[in-house]
Amino acid sequence: NIDTYYGNKEANDDRTVIVVNVLEKMKSKEEQLEKARTLITEKKFTDVIKILNNIIDDNKQSPIAYRLLGKTYAVLGELKKAEHCLIRSIELNDSSHESYYNLGIVKYYLKEYQSASGCFTKVKYLKGNYKKTEKYQKMIEEVQ
Repeated sequence: NIDTYYGNKEANDDRTVIVVNVLEKMKSKEEQLEKARTLITEKKFTDVIKILNNIIDDNKQSPIAYRLLGKTYAVLGELKKAEHCLIRSIELNDSSHESYYNLGIVKYYLKEYQSASGCFTKVKYLKGNYKKTEKYQKMIEEVQ
């Protein structure tokens, strides 16, 4: 606990201020991500986009924010924006089966079936037998 180590958050030296600020920002980011997840389930997409863009503006290295933003854009039918965000999420964390899964769905609806199939194959590689991909793999087989 930061309070135990550094006391009562008074600035003992520069390290205290830096550590406290970093931890509070991390906590704030996690709270914002959780709020965005809640708003997604409530279908308040305009608010979700604002929150996630604020997180990204503060920290360009947040794969979760990019993934959630990509999912949100996909739901809204803004597939190119969704694709961009999901690719960025994968660039930041290439072991996220969720990002590949969502990108696969976007690629499917963009009619980029080969790419979609590749994303679903990557999901299986990362996650094993991921049942959600089977539906899309079958749909891809039907259109090819």
